[in-house]
Amino acid sequence: MVIEDNLPAQSKSPIKLGETLRAAREQQGFSLKDIAESIKLPVQRLMALEDEDYAQLPDMTFVRGFVRSYGKLLGLDVPSLLAALPAPKSTEIIMPATSEVPLTSQLSTRRKQNLIWLAAAAGVVLAASLFAVWSLNTPPNASVSKLQDQALELGDFSAIPLETSAIASAPNPTSAVLTTLPTSGVVLAAATLRLVFDEDAWVEVKEQSGKVLSSQLNYKGGELRLDGRPPFSLVIGNSPSVHLYYKGAEIDLSEHISRSDSAIARLELE
Repeated sequence: MVIEDNLPAQSKSPIKLGETLRAAREQQGFSLKDIAESIKLPVQRLMALEDEDYAQLPDMTFVRGFVRSYGKLLGLDVPSLLAALPAPKSTEIIMPATSEVPLTSQLSTRRKQNLIWLAAAAGVVLAASLFAVWSLNTPPNASVSKLQDQALELGDFSAIPLETSAIASAPNPTSAVLTTLPTSGVVLAAATLRLVFDEDAWVEVKEQSGKVLSSQLNYKGGELRLDGRPPFSLVIGNSPSVHLYYKGAEIDLSEHISRSDSAIARLELE
């Protein structure tokens, strides 16, 4: 039996998918590697999509997902891009002859499936029980002490948990890991960035050491908070739809767009 996919008929698209994606990407200053890192697709898949080489791509269901993510990142009209895809092929489904399968065989298969589910459930319960026993036998301050040791070793006193500061400042403390800070040397304070997204936008943020704090596609209505050591280096795609807050104030991203025809903001925050 052959069942056609229950999808609306594709209208003839006025655009060419591959050329539209490539032109928008180059206009906004993205490389294929940038796109691949943002939407987590291999560069080879993106090249095949821009070349409209569907023989090198998986099933059309997955291709539609690729196009949707790619289009959102570039701020394009996603429905028009999806309309440019070729119509899906019909799917042949071979229905088994149920009369040829003995009823006892079906019941045996169901019993095996039930046993598998029961074994999996028992494993989850056992794991939860072991974790509870471990938690009861582990000293409550073990993780705090570990963080304190790491902070003292690296000279990062801001990483010491708040509980330690409370102990040090309490009247007549019986013990304290750290009661005074060294008078020599400069300790850089950590800072917080907050980004709010009106539309989908790709963001990359690096801190003072060059460590990448975030490099991802952020979705409409979402919010991103990052803690790190300034100065921060930021690259923000689709920047007109992004609100950036730093040190209690909103940063005007329009002042950091290098080209009038681009939506990418590049800036550094001290």
